[in-house]
Amino acid sequence: MELYGKDYDEKLIQIFADPKFLLPNLLGATIQVNNGFFEGKILKYEIHGRVFTSTTTVTYVIFLKKENGGKIKIIIAEGRLTMDIEIIIPFEKLNSWKIKRKIDEFKKKADELIRLERIVRKV
Repeated sequence: MELYGKDYDEKLIQIFADPKFLLPNLLGATIQVNNGFFEGKILKYEIHGRVFTSTTTVTYVIFLKKENGGKIKIIIAEGRLTMDIEIIIPFEKLNSWKIKRKIDEFKKKADELIRLERIVRKV
């Protein structure tokens, strides 16, 4: 998924590196963060993982308690945000539809969510 915005720059790294911002808005997850690790639920599946950052990239490594998992890689360049979502979760047809709908909603609301989060964090 690619998003474009004139205010998209490296300052977004700190916003997208926060699991409490990204995972609930992108996947509808409930998340707790402890010492650099996160844990929570996506639908009925328990997840845990870690976030890695560089100057232009944020990578989420996500594990499921009993299954595979995956990663979300976000690359931020001047005016563009690219998000690659590779998560292997045993979704039933209904659950996969819910996740797809949540991602589509995020795409539509991303500019406003980012704008509000920049205000809150004074970035």
